[in-house]
Amino acid sequence: VYYCQQKESNRSWEALLGNYPRTFLKKRVVKYKDRYININLDIWSKLIKHNADIVITTGFNPTFLLAFLWSKAYRKKHITMTDGWLVSERKLHFIHRLIRRIVYKYSDAFIGASKHSLDLYRSYGCDNNALFQSHLCADNKYFAKFIHEEKKYDILFSGQMIERKMPLFFCKVAKKIKEKKTECKILVLGSGPIKDDFLRCLDKFRINYHYAGFVQQGDLPRYYASSRVLLFPTLNDSWGVVANEACASAVPVITCGNAGVAYDLIQHGENGFILPLDVEEWADTVVKMLNNPELYDHIAKGALSSVQQFDYDIASKGIIEAVEYVYNLRC
Repeated sequence: VYYCQQKESNRSWEALLGNYPRTFLKKRVVKYKDRYININLDIWSKLIKHNADIVITTGFNPTFLLAFLWSKAYRKKHITMTDGWLVSERKLHFIHRLIRRIVYKYSDAFIGASKHSLDLYRSYGCDNNALFQSHLCADNKYFAKFIHEEKKYDILFSGQMIERKMPLFFCKVAKKIKEKKTECKILVLGSGPIKDDFLRCLDKFRINYHYAGFVQQGDLPRYYASSRVLLFPTLNDSWGVVANEACASAVPVITCGNAGVAYDLIQHGENGFILPLDVEEWADTVVKMLNNPELYDHIAKGALSSVQQFDYDIASKGIIEAVEYVYNLRC
């Protein structure tokens, strides 16, 4: 496995390294607006040395495009992998779409994180027989260890505090829940450029909240388990691992159609709810669940049950099947 860098420039995650061969390429990052673009020219020489039969790339930055070009120059098989889908890529520039069209045309198999990702491939005319799913997931077993924690909070926000994650919409929903229930205790996890605006909004509405800040992966399960419902509004999310983490904690999820997990991991009325971005409707749904223990237990059990099909073994199987498919083409 070749990594562009050990930690992404705009992330604070501390990920544990697994027991497998890996190489961190010479770090070279160009910042453009709010994006960090990796340009690791040494990927070419690394691939020549390794001489792999099959190359899998997971994006379209210059490093991945060089790896794709290497696979074509040396007559190797190429597999492309994405968590994107029609909604998350609806505002792509013409050049980005053209690059995808070229890469997809000369790829041999396609791995998508969601059912929506497979639909994206189909929209580019990719062979349906060459499509494979490898969903994103959390450590279900680890999160399940904490599901009996005391429930201290009614609703949870977990994620980057950026416009796309809609923290101010969350704040308005919390205000409306408080009006309907007289009290609403909330937990806030994460950080970001509009953190202060978010917290000021909560203070303005006199909402009872605990701000835990950015929380590393190993500490997340206790926080999730202490909450009753995860609210996951978004303007655009390729997937949304927060939904996996909530379900693994037996916590129902309310999200919208802009999230990749919608109608894939999250099924309306079974392990959560998929609603239009309407403050009143979100608040009504939360209050309905919290006031109806039988309904809440049904959704919570559905969350814990459904996420079991979204684990690392099953996700790995999708990648393995794609490799076997391409290997058989090679033979």
